[in-house]
Amino acid sequence: MLRKSLDNLNTPEINFACEYSEMMKNKTIPLSEDLNTHDRAILDESLREYVRSLDYENFEFLISLRVAPEISDVKSLQNLIEDSLNSFIGSKDVQNILYSLLDEFNMNIDSETEDIEKLLTEVILTRKHSYWQRYIQDSKSPRQTQKAVFNLINIILAKRLQQIISDRINKEYCSNPQDLLQIMSFFNEERPLYVLIVDSLSGIILGDVFGIAEKGRACRTLINNYKIENTLLYILNNDKLDEHQKDNICAWLRAFQKVYRKFLSILYDRKEENAKVANKWFKTDEIAPIPDTQIPIWVSQFIRCFEDNNMDEALEKGRKLILSVDSEDILRLLHTIFQANSTFSSDRNFRKKIYAFLYAIIEDYRKLRSEEKSSMGTLKSKFSDVSQDRRESESTYSFVRGEKDFTPVLGEIIKHPFINTTEENLKKGNMLHLFNMWPIPETSQEVFNKVCELKEHIPPGKEFKIDHLLFRETLLAFLMRLDRIGIKIRRKKGLPLITNAVQLNAHHLIRPGTFIGSTGYWEEHTKQPPSVLCFVKPHTIFNCRSEPLIHLVFRLYTGTGELYKSPFKIDSTPRFGKIDEEPGLDSLRIRMGLFLLDIPPDILSHWKKIQQEQLKQWAPLIRRAILEANRSAIK
Repeated sequence: MLRKSLDNLNTPEINFACEYSEMMKNKTIPLSEDLNTHDRAILDESLREYVRSLDYENFEFLISLRVAPEISDVKSLQNLIEDSLNSFIGSKDVQNILYSLLDEFNMNIDSETEDIEKLLTEVILTRKHSYWQRYIQDSKSPRQTQKAVFNLINIILAKRLQQIISDRINKEYCSNPQDLLQIMSFFNEERPLYVLIVDSLSGIILGDVFGIAEKGRACRTLINNYKIENTLLYILNNDKLDEHQKDNICAWLRAFQKVYRKFLSILYDRKEENAKVANKWFKTDEIAPIPDTQIPIWVSQFIRCFEDNNMDEALEKGRKLILSVDSEDILRLLHTIFQANSTFSSDRNFRKKIYAFLYAIIEDYRKLRSEEKSSMGTLKSKFSDVSQDRRESESTYSFVRGEKDFTPVLGEIIKHPFINTTEENLKKGNMLHLFNMWPIPETSQEVFNKVCELKEHIPPGKEFKIDHLLFRETLLAFLMRLDRIGIKIRRKKGLPLITNAVQLNAHHLIRPGTFIGSTGYWEEHTKQPPSVLCFVKPHTIFNCRSEPLIHLVFRLYTGTGELYKSPFKIDSTPRFGKIDEEPGLDSLRIRMGLFLLDIPPDILSHWKKIQQEQLKQWAPLIRRAILEANRSAIK
């Protein structure tokens, strides 16, 4: 439930987890058979109302492209989802499996539908997706029943996701904001039915009330689970979205898709794969790439082939485009040209004919690229594991109940110029489009560039390259989040921009309640994401020389100021000579880098107020964690 301990501080996490379990198990145990027909009926009706509200008609074009062979039309898509609900109300096996989930926390159910749905969501999110797979498989129910339960779990979470988004947009009562991230991470561990989540995730990308972390998680959920062309075609042909909204969604998706393609390039050689396709299509191993400046001209010529009904030339140009240009860029260019021409923009059938023709080429291209398909499966598994880890480490006891409990957003988007090697580092990681979504200031760029220097020193192997690329992407997004809410990275005379705990302690900067920025650390054994850290109990844990130079630290969720439940240690004992005293890569190679923050007073007071209730409840656990850590040090 909580992330694995860091730096041998496992006791506090164990205590926090045990305490949470005790808090949850404070009510009598219900039995599945005690749940009356009324309870089942109101939940079934609530979920059925949600399923009926889904926008099936907008999926008609995607269905016509045979994106899911088992779905032949809109009605069969709706039936596929409703069958799970019919199984729930009509099958004793499905009811028993679903309601037995509630026994995990031994809680009663009242007759309020929303309470039941919240409780089911909470229970589902406390375990990995793989756990529920085993749980349901162990029921020994027929495969169809097991499938119905999984669909039902996805429907429950998707409905809860929709409700959380609606509450945030309408500025009504808010649930724990972590629920939003947790549900998206859960969906990243598997692949739910597209229709259940695509509109909700698009709403997050569009909503001004959602932060960069939430928009990024929404993009990742779509990109990691579904083909980018499917999502773009759905968005670009959605009449309920205006052009500005389509541009906004596509820009965010494109930014994260480019980084995803960089991950893929680590796993396989795109040139080799393209050579195989070129040989199949054109009987040659190499096709000259289309120069960037010529791509819009080629796309216009591709459209003209349809006006002239020259399908042989359309096929040749379409294939050459696919071999040279990413599909998301071709689709965006097509849409831009369509909108600029009144004849095209008013002729839906003509546009769909071109989209369908190009989609068939893309599908053929994918089938011929076996290495890419295998690599996508590897990335899916990798990102599923990452999502599981995030769900464990991003857990909070939340006291957030409304808009006023969110961190004030005080930053403004500014087109900061590149410094030094920023542009080069962004291009090497395919992160230029992501940077452009919220450019970061020069000081933040310095932090990013210094961490990018590490990529030349990582161990050989694809796994290490993927981990470090993911680390750099996460750091960039974190620096973007800081700037959006108005927090700047500051310098202090006598300290390097990126420093360490030894130097902070030497300058007397480690005090109770101090907030520090962290680059995080990327290697597996001490992996930490970039984050804001709070020194909750500094100088309370003794080192091997009986000096109180070890500090109890919590990560902070910048969206609200809440502290995550996983405390860890930071040691300010001088151990590495010059590495402790001088800035440089050697220090970043062995531990996270730390940097000073300039936090606006409004945010600072908000965070302290939010944390007050948390720390009051955690006080006994923190004392016990420190006591046990000191006992271990004595041993």
